[in-house]
Amino acid sequence: MVSVGFRGDPLDHSAEEAIEQIEIVALSGVVYRVGKMPTDWKAAISGQHLDSVSCVLGCDHQSFAVSDIHTFDGLVSLEVPAQHKPEIKVCIWVTRGPLGPGRITTLDETDLVLK
Repeated sequence: MVSVGFRGDPLDHSAEEAIEQIEIVALSGVVYRVGKMPTDWKAAISGQHLDSVSCVLGCDHQSFAVSDIHTFDGLVSLEVPAQHKPEIKVCIWVTRGPLGPGRITTLDETDLVLK
């Protein structure tokens, strides 16, 4: 089992960006656990029995967007077969904030901490 964490911070804090959705896609794994979510956030899991699994974390209202990526460190745990190295991709939907345009950023395994 591995927990997903983040190495760096993809947000531009000077533009007051925040995270409104995170999608974690894992090949050859299943979502084992989703921990305590921030206020007004929800989780949706799909594809548990297929070749890949997707776990989407999202806030219901933009006022509850989170400005610290490390809030989500260890929140999602995946069970992967012992003989496989987990292949994980993460997409983050970033709010536009008063000074930023809004964007979607993609992280790969080099941007993640798997424990």
